[in-house]
Amino acid sequence: MFLYEIQDAFVELLRAKVRNGEITERALAKLVGVSQSHLHNVLKGIRRLSPAVMDRCLYQLRLGVLDLIDRTKLISYLDCERPEASDYAYLPVLAGRIGPTHAWPSEVERHTRFPVPNRVLRLMWHPIVALSAFDVRMHPTFGEGDHLLLDQSRTARLDVDPNALYLIKRGRVGLVRRLRTIAGEVHLVTEDTVDRPGMWEKLPVQGSHLLHYVRARVTLIALEHDWV
Repeated sequence: MFLYEIQDAFVELLRAKVRNGEITERALAKLVGVSQSHLHNVLKGIRRLSPAVMDRCLYQLRLGVLDLIDRTKLISYLDCERPEASDYAYLPVLAGRIGPTHAWPSEVERHTRFPVPNRVLRLMWHPIVALSAFDVRMHPTFGEGDHLLLDQSRTARLDVDPNALYLIKRGRVGLVRRLRTIAGEVHLVTEDTVDRPGMWEKLPVQGSHLLHYVRARVTLIALEHDWV
C-alpha cells in the first residue's frame, strides 16, 4: 500500500461520516482547523489535506493510521513472504504494451510498482519496467505480457551486444529487437532472420545518432525474479 492509498482511504472515511450524518462538513472543518470550503473540495477530490492536518483530524476523531487500512489487505500483507526492502527497488511500470500493434507508451501506471533486485540495477540509468505485446517475429524469445526491464543509459544503448535485446522506437511504436554491426552500420535483427543477414533492416544512422532509435537495452524478467 502506498501513501496516496492511505490518504484516499482517509478521505473516503470522512465522506462516509458526513454522508451517514455522524458529523457535518462545517463541524468537521472546525474540528480540524480548516475552512469549510477547503474541506468541501477535499471531499470532492479537488484538494488534498496536508499530513499535519490529517494527523490532527485523526487525533480529533480518536483514530490511527491502521484504522484506515482494510483488514483483509493488512492480514494478507502480514502473512506473505517479502524480500528485504533494502535488497529491492520498486520500479515504475509503463502503461500499455510494447509491440508492433501498440502505440509507444508515454505514461506510467499510477498504482503499479515492480520489485527488482538492486544488484541488477547497478549502473543502470532511469530503469523502468514494461510489458511486451506478442510479436511473431521475436517468438519464442518472449511472448504476450512478459516483463521487460529497460536500461536507458547512454552506454547500454550505444554498446551493441549481439546477444542483447534492445527497445527500438520506430515511428509511433516500440519494437524489441537484436542489433548487429556490419562495416560500421547497425542492423535490426528479428529471431526469424538471425541466420539471414540479407533480411536485416539497416538503421539510417550511425554513432551517437543511434540514440534516436535505440531507447533502451532490454532484460527479460520473470515474476519469480529469475533473470535471463
